[in-house]
Amino acid sequence: MTEEPSRPRQRPKRGVSMADVARLAGVSSQTVSRVSTGHPGVVGSTREQVLAAMKQLGYRPNSAARALKRGEFRTIGVILFTLATTGNSRTVEAIANHAAEEGYAITLIPVASPRRTACSARSRGSASWPSTGSS
Repeated sequence: MTEEPSRPRQRPKRGVSMADVARLAGVSSQTVSRVSTGHPGVVGSTREQVLAAMKQLGYRPNSAARALKRGEFRTIGVILFTLATTGNSRTVEAIANHAAEEGYAITLIPVASPRRTACSARSRGSASWPSTGSS
C-alpha cells in the first residue's frame, strides 16, 4: 500500500467583502455600504459602478452582520409540536409566505408534546402525574 503525499490544507474561500467591491468599483467601503442599503445620497453613475462591481463579484450582503448592527433581525419564531398534521403544515406555510412578503424570515422550533412527555414520565413510574379514570 502506498501513501499519498500529504497536501497542505487549503483555507476555505471567504465570501466577497464590501472592501473587494469597493476596490473593483474604485470607491470607498462606505459608498458600497450606502449603495447596498439603498441610501439616497449616492450619485447615479457611482451607484451603477458599485452595482456592476457587486454583480461581477457575486457580492451578497451579510444579513447576519446587518441584523447585528441594526439590532433588528426580522425573524419570527414559530413553536410547534408537529408538522405531521395538515393543519399545522398549512398554518406554517401561510406564516412563512406572509412573513416573506413583509421581509421577515421564520425559524421553526419543534418541542416535545406535553402529552407524550407526560405519558413517558408515567410509564417510568412517576407518582407525580395525576391519573385519570379508576385503577
